[in-house]
Amino acid sequence: MIKIAVVQECAHENLSNNLEITQKYASEAAQRGCSVICFPECYLTGYRPDKAVCNAISLNAPALQQVSKIATENAIDILVGFMEKSDDSFYITHGLFRKDGTRDYYRKTHLGQREKTVFSPGKELKILSLTNGTRIGIQLCVETHYPEITQTLALRGAEVVFAPHAVPRISGNREKIWSKYIPARSYDNRIYMACCNLWDNTSFGGGCLVTGPRGEITAACFEDHPALLVCEIDLELVDSFRNPGNKRSRHFYPAMRRQELYTEQSCVSHI
Repeated sequence: MIKIAVVQECAHENLSNNLEITQKYASEAAQRGCSVICFPECYLTGYRPDKAVCNAISLNAPALQQVSKIATENAIDILVGFMEKSDDSFYITHGLFRKDGTRDYYRKTHLGQREKTVFSPGKELKILSLTNGTRIGIQLCVETHYPEITQTLALRGAEVVFAPHAVPRISGNREKIWSKYIPARSYDNRIYMACCNLWDNTSFGGGCLVTGPRGEITAACFEDHPALLVCEIDLELVDSFRNPGNKRSRHFYPAMRRQELYTEQSCVSHI
């Protein structure tokens, strides 16, 4: 069993403010025994595709060095997103900052329509390891609507998939929408899904949700204010579905798929 934390919070365009809030939540989560804390998509810089040229940061930016320092000082792994600038390209990136000072990054591979006019897509679905050895994947916002991403991450060994969002209020109530498909992602792939969304008074509606490998709601918060959601997850339960010696393994559905049926050629209709 490990404890994880997810955050719904307002992202300011001021990096210093966001770093102060990151420190506050990281400290609280660490005091409550969490191994990792996850912030929403682009939390560090704010989600403003129209201001990417001005607000995006490079991977060697002082702000990211500060996040590493926060992780080390509080002895907790931190997942946080930002708009990244690399040479002449921009990416929507989520970083894993481990408490031992090491880092990894995931660049969003599936972009929304508006995002495609500004950002370049990442080229790799990654499995990352927390300091404690937990294997995780990341799906950013709209990527959760691609079930094959979740399945791929599960087949590669992910035990938890973190799903940070930056989805506006106008797109609908997160509690109602996530309840339609996030539990299914967990159930079909026998993993934990941990979602969080940006929050503010006008644009972003927040939302935190953790679902488990039986499709159950492990923890949730949909209050209309900033929040830190902490919950305990059972990784032995996840592993029991993947251990061939355990009778639960017959319910690890991704391992039983018939890959030969999923090629484009096999999907051609004959009328």
